[in-house]
Amino acid sequence: MKNDDISQKPIAKRRRRFIQGTIGVSFASGFSFLAVDSVAAAAGEQRWIFETGRPVSSLPVAAGGNIIFGSRDNNIYAVDARDGTEQWVFQTGDSVYSSPIVANGTVFIGSNDSSLYALDAEDGSEKWVFETGDAVHASPTYDDGTIFVGSDDGNLYAIDAADGTEQWVHQTNSQIRSSPAVAVVEVPDPEAVLIPDTIEIEMVFVGANDGNMYLVRAESGSLWDNYQTDGGVRSSPVVVDDTVCFGSNDGHLYALHTKTDSEEDTNAGSLKWKYQTDGRVLSSPVVSGNTIYVGSFDQNVYAIDTTDGTEQWSFRTNGRIPTSVAVENQTVFAGGRDSNLYAIDATDGSEEWVFDTNANNTSPPMVAHGLVYIGSGNNNLYAIETSFFGDDSDSSNDIYTYILGGIFGFYILSKMFSSDSGSETGETAPKQ
Repeated sequence: MKNDDISQKPIAKRRRRFIQGTIGVSFASGFSFLAVDSVAAAAGEQRWIFETGRPVSSLPVAAGGNIIFGSRDNNIYAVDARDGTEQWVFQTGDSVYSSPIVANGTVFIGSNDSSLYALDAEDGSEKWVFETGDAVHASPTYDDGTIFVGSDDGNLYAIDAADGTEQWVHQTNSQIRSSPAVAVVEVPDPEAVLIPDTIEIEMVFVGANDGNMYLVRAESGSLWDNYQTDGGVRSSPVVVDDTVCFGSNDGHLYALHTKTDSEEDTNAGSLKWKYQTDGRVLSSPVVSGNTIYVGSFDQNVYAIDTTDGTEQWSFRTNGRIPTSVAVENQTVFAGGRDSNLYAIDATDGSEEWVFDTNANNTSPPMVAHGLVYIGSGNNNLYAIETSFFGDDSDSSNDIYTYILGGIFGFYILSKMFSSDSGSETGETAPKQ
């Protein structure tokens, strides 16, 4: 549905509260925060807690010195990254499982009220809202001025990031709780007659609960191909080199080709390799170097070689891993249903430290400013110290893209710099 008259939509109501950095203050609204002095803090120690009204399943993102995330209490929050003080809050019409992305000073995030919101990253004011036919569990993806997002109505939408108008819609056969990935693929040239040749097409990869990974043309929204697994695909795809990787409820991690090569007898969208775990893979893969890191319902975190799908190591936790992991400075951070946040050595899979949130961890972890942030089923967002130095610089000139597949899912961080200016907010325009 096109967003022709967004000014008439009554659901969203802006609600902002600016709070001074006082320790241990609680409010009549039921929200509170606790800021903890971090002097001489060790890795794995709590820096601060921010309490919302319900569990936090949305992956937090860093933007402009703030941490932005959604909660099942219907709200989208921006809190200070260093001390957890609330900067602004925006109220939607239903629970927020979707994770935000921030681009050019705008926060894009879905809600179970069937809407995708565009908010000003500085103050949380609404820029536009786009209505779909059902809940927007999945997280949006930004690419070259276009937002791609799936909905429980089974549709993949392409939306103009500037004004929220619909560019195209592609219908699948089931709910979409996987977040899209955009990549250039090489496919056979239909006009080549005698000598096989290929052309490059920008493609959107997105999974659906019908078990398919769909390949949709980014320009038109037409279906190019699909790959069928034996379970629902809530894991979000990640593209690395000439491969796209994702998990499935059939327990496998899949890698598909993105290039057609007649000499190698490979086609874009065909299977390159697959790796079997002993549980559902809702977690979306994270790539660092030549390694894919992914969690499984079999309680393990796996490190898999990107080239051939061989296992490098596995780490056993005490609960299912439905969320994606985060990787920073050779450390893998993983949160699971055993209430623990694990710091794991990325090179050999050994444990570095563990932090107990005292409840099921309901969001993937995210690393910024030398802290790891994670949401929990006890309604809190936690900020935990890491062993490496954080960047104190303002991140408002960068694009941070976090993708969450399904209710839980995948984390990928893309950080791009540019010296060109000219955005409406006065920020540096990022490279695309």
